[in-house]
Amino acid sequence: MKKAFCFLLIFAMLAAFAGCGKEEQAAVIYKDTLVITNTDKTFQGARSRYNSVLTSLKTKVNILEKCQNDRLIADNPDNYFLDKDYIYSAFEPFVFQKLDITDRFDDSLTADSAPSVFETDAGGKSVVYSGDEKEKTLKFVDEQITETLTAEYDKRSDSFRCSYSVETAGEEKAVEFLEFVTVDKNTYAIQSQNTRCWIAFDADGNITYFVCVQLRNDEITRDDSIFKAGSAAITEFKNKVSRAKKSDYDKIHEFEDGTLYYTDITKEDTISIYADAYKSAFV
Repeated sequence: MKKAFCFLLIFAMLAAFAGCGKEEQAAVIYKDTLVITNTDKTFQGARSRYNSVLTSLKTKVNILEKCQNDRLIADNPDNYFLDKDYIYSAFEPFVFQKLDITDRFDDSLTADSAPSVFETDAGGKSVVYSGDEKEKTLKFVDEQITETLTAEYDKRSDSFRCSYSVETAGEEKAVEFLEFVTVDKNTYAIQSQNTRCWIAFDADGNITYFVCVQLRNDEITRDDSIFKAGSAAITEFKNKVSRAKKSDYDKIHEFEDGTLYYTDITKEDTISIYADAYKSAFV
């Protein structure tokens, strides 16, 4: 009886171990792993996905550049700032001062509720709002100036465009704009008035490739729009960004095959940072 019981116990343990071996291990979440928390096909859902993509991009670059600088400081604490590979500026792409206002562009917002919702932002100006699922427009108006913030969403491509303009004396001037396009499940295109980016992830949310370029002088205009522009325009955008030259841009960040390449007009050579050398910084 005891022998039979022992055999049953051993069999149960072996079965348990076999079951454990079949369990899929969860993907490791690193600091720069893309984590999508909102999958809604709405403007707010797309805004949330943009925030997640941008956070992943900025985390990857800023951690690698900080590790690079820390190494140079450790090697030469007195004169590290003279090293040609020392990076002075933090990576802060796609600055849009008014973008946070669009966080309140939800389904509950109406023309009647907008004046109280945006009272602080309006700074004493009248508040005029209109909107539907595809486009929302907010205006701050007084006798001298009209500020207009527009948010557009395309459900088919799961993409959005935000723009901010100021009108004075009957003349309207675009101040800021931002476009976020979902190219496919793991690939995104982003552009603002002075920055363009193409970024791709694997199925686990790890960055496989990106290139982010900042214009030197000329601004990108809405004539260069990629919002609802079609596949041909998106391909042209990708080629334009991936073939960026130092002569055309102030800064170029490119991540490919596990290496971050940083090109700056103020530096003679491109800086190469090998991600695997600083892998522990992302855990």
